[in-house]
Amino acid sequence: MVNFFKKTKVDDQDRTVDGEPIRPVATHARSALKVYVLIGTNTFLALIVGSFFKVQSFGYGMLFLVVSLSFLIVQTLTLKYVKEGVTASALCALGFMAPFLGEPILYFLPTLGLIWLLLAHAHNQGREYINNMVKIRFTRAARPVVGALLTAVVLLMTFVLFVNGESLLKEDNIGRTIDIMVTPVAKGYLEGFSSEVRLKDVLDNIAREEISKAPEAAGLSAAQINVLVDQSRSELLKFIEDKTGFAPAPNESVKRNVTMYVQDKSEDFSGTRAPLGALVLFAILFLLIKGIELVLYLPLALLAYMLYELAIAFGFIVVQFEGTSKEVINLT
Repeated sequence: MVNFFKKTKVDDQDRTVDGEPIRPVATHARSALKVYVLIGTNTFLALIVGSFFKVQSFGYGMLFLVVSLSFLIVQTLTLKYVKEGVTASALCALGFMAPFLGEPILYFLPTLGLIWLLLAHAHNQGREYINNMVKIRFTRAARPVVGALLTAVVLLMTFVLFVNGESLLKEDNIGRTIDIMVTPVAKGYLEGFSSEVRLKDVLDNIAREEISKAPEAAGLSAAQINVLVDQSRSELLKFIEDKTGFAPAPNESVKRNVTMYVQDKSEDFSGTRAPLGALVLFAILFLLIKGIELVLYLPLALLAYMLYELAIAFGFIVVQFEGTSKEVINLT
């Protein structure tokens, strides 16, 4: 008689996914050393970021912040257990905030706690998305993680600007930030873009690019195109003013316009005499960052994916198949 309740052993070497043989992996096979190295690296990078912000080196701080976020994305998708994610989040949050230990505790402790919670939420998001995927899709898993990490960045920047607003809102600092975070992406759409370029020239380039895509553009003279560019620039300036409540200066540079906008919006909300101003400053930065989240996500996801591929190439991360024919990321 056939026993239908008897478990039949399956030779996993005969099973394949995308032509590759499946090798079942024990879920406990894991290198604790690699986990500690990954967490330690992210904590160290966070400490560098906080240190640069503390000494008011905003450009270098933003550069290392981008690197730190890229490593954090990889970490959130790699750590498998809640305890690891919570510990990593606590150490990373402490790294960001440790250089500011001398600041008022009323601002320091809530910021530290909230950044910890947001980083823990990012780790939880990454873990859940990876666990629910049969085949690893890095960019799809990274998307919700980036959203949580950017919110933590907004909180950190709110604190930094609140305690050191006057120095960090200088035009040169803002210009370096634009060149680090925006220029590499914008150059793919607007040739010659930088923080030093006049806003008028940027808007004119946008207008010419759009006009050139229209089928009717081939029959237009240079004078007619210039008229359309002027009209389009005026409409874009009006659109910016309506959306931001700030009248841009077209003959000034991009960094000058951004500086005037940020200073105008944060003028009444920096300094320790305006505790409620921190909430308003956070709201301003949050809306600003969320408005360009897609632009920020692209370079972050690209850098994180490059790190992810390098980690696989050097054997630090191993993509394996579980017995359920699902790809998993492991540290072995």
